Amino acid sequence: PEEFVLFNYKGKQENPVNFDSREEGFRTKDAIIQNRTENSPIRDRLPLLQDRTTIRDFLYNENNIQKCLRMPGLEIGPKDFGTGQQEDVLSQNLLTIHQRQFGVKKGTWIKTLVDVSRTNSFNWQQVDNAHNVNRQLCGYNGRLDATDYISALIRFHRYKVGSMETFFDHHAGEDDETLVHLYKSETDEFEPFGDDHDSLMPWVTWFVDKVGEKAAKELLADPLAKAYQEIEKNHPRLKEAKEESVNAAESAAEEDRRR
Repeated sequence: PEEFVLFNYKGKQENPVNFDSREEGFRTKDAIIQNRTENSPIRDRLPLLQDRTTIRDFLYNENNIQKCLRMPGLEIGPKDFGTGQQEDVLSQNLLTIHQRQFGVKKGTWIKTLVDVSRTNSFNWQQVDNAHNVNRQLCGYNGRLDATDYISALIRFHRYKVGSMETFFDHHAGEDDETLVHLYKSETDEFEPFGDDHDSLMPWVTWFVDKVGEKAAKELLADPLAKAYQEIEKNHPRLKEAKEESVNAAESAAEEDRRR
């Protein structure tokens, strides 16, 4: 699935007295509360994307940031919200613009971000896995890959299902009819918790301002459009399946309005 790293902005859906059971298996509640208290003012200072401060710049300007940061994953569902105010060719194939509905905010699966410039040595014998890249730097949590979501400074968005095009492309070994049912199954399994309308939306405007409209189209819009066309070419059932999905969503919305 596509994954994008960004600042872990505070959200109104967070519950400061809620503790994840798997995280409690890694640390005590007192340790978690202490970490939340220490990192809360840092999270208050997290710059918005429109401020154009990169994660690297922010971390380097902060004091006492750990060499290894645990990043909780926030699962993003497949519901298409459209492009909002960004009705342009650059936004039409971008998951980060279209899909903004997330699941429960928790830290039961993570990845780690290591500042190797601040480490004198990297013991490869301490390498665990992609979710806990180095036990020497990031700590050892046994069989658990967990962290506390509320005290995390950085998170990553995980588009588990993604668009129908990317889903078909990721499962290219399956036949189209199987993929249609698999896409519907995984879509139905997603349990939405809230809508994240703002955290990633500004990045396209920033990108265009930085490189210019012509370069943005050449670097972003054109390659994506070409890739999507190639995927549709390789999966004859895809176009029809997309129409069926849209019709089903419209029927469900109409049914909700009647209730």
